[in-house]
Amino acid sequence: VSTQSTGSSGINAEYGGIQDAPVLDQYLWALFRSLSHMITIGYGRDAPQEVIEVLFIIPSMLTGAFFYMMIVSQMTKTISLFKMGSIRYTQKLKDVDELAKKYKLDSDAHQRLHEFYHHKYGGEIHEDDEIIKELSLALKIDVIKSRYREILENVFFLSTGDDGLIEQFLLSIKESVFMTGDIIIRSEDTVEDLYVIKKGTVSIEFTTPGGNLDDDIIVRDFGFFGETPLITKKKADMMVFSEVPCDCLLIPKYIFYAMLDRFPVFKSQMLLVVHSRLTLQGLDPIEYAPFLKNAFLEALSDPNAVNSSEDILELASQARLDHQGLKEFRNKNLNDLSVFRKQNKDVFDKTFSKQTPVDLNRKEKEVHVSVSIHGDDVKTCTENLN
Repeated sequence: VSTQSTGSSGINAEYGGIQDAPVLDQYLWALFRSLSHMITIGYGRDAPQEVIEVLFIIPSMLTGAFFYMMIVSQMTKTISLFKMGSIRYTQKLKDVDELAKKYKLDSDAHQRLHEFYHHKYGGEIHEDDEIIKELSLALKIDVIKSRYREILENVFFLSTGDDGLIEQFLLSIKESVFMTGDIIIRSEDTVEDLYVIKKGTVSIEFTTPGGNLDDDIIVRDFGFFGETPLITKKKADMMVFSEVPCDCLLIPKYIFYAMLDRFPVFKSQMLLVVHSRLTLQGLDPIEYAPFLKNAFLEALSDPNAVNSSEDILELASQARLDHQGLKEFRNKNLNDLSVFRKQNKDVFDKTFSKQTPVDLNRKEKEVHVSVSIHGDDVKTCTENLN
């Protein structure tokens, strides 16, 4: 056995070198050899010679393997906690791949599926909706208000609405994603929702009497569409398609009618938007929807609704017109449509626009309510708007 003397920096693997080393160095060397033996699941530098040595080595090897497993599993768990959203997204894509394989989708459809989920989730899937469902009503409203803060600040009928309108809107919406080129509403469709654009751009092409599609307008972030066929109770006379990937919030028809009934200023605002868009199409709103004549007149004479935005034409319709064309359109309709005038910011006072809060126990005698079943949903629709 070698007996060469070594310092803390000169110890080698020979036992003789350890015997003459300082005590601290001996313990460090012993710890190193023990860890090497345990973590590499080996029996050490020298094989056991006696049965008693084997009996000691076997538990040592098993203990090393156990601790090695615990260390690896704990590290894996810690890393996964930081990337849980990514793991869910990866699993979702695996499910998508399985679906594409099962139904033998072509490569283009498969790619569009991946693009859809990438746009919808952005590479991470979080369980926000599941958490919100478990909250109490008050907490749920506070969380959803924070979640849709930009919508509440920029959609004009929400930024001027009271708490009752905002809460009913937030508790009723459902999210939907449309990719570039997707047709959202077809001509002659029965529109079932009001669409509010969270992010994106859609193009609306109106159907002319000759059956052609022209006179398109653009609706961008925080705009909305679908209110005209809902209020006039007619099938869609337009085709709406997404020009870019578009995130929308949908308000079901029966909720939209309930909001019209319970919130007078909101009803007047929507009627002004309908009046604006019908006029933009070159139609006479009174002739197009005679039963709304009185409702249009009341809305046009409602200062709270008229002054709730600078220009409903630009906010709600966002016509594809240059500045001069938009100015000429407004001047042409200035006498009949007071909504197209510029607003004095000091005129509108929300103290005069207090709307009736939601009262779930109130019974409406003047509104006939019908219930219809569509799929798995029960929808309640009001028959009269004015």
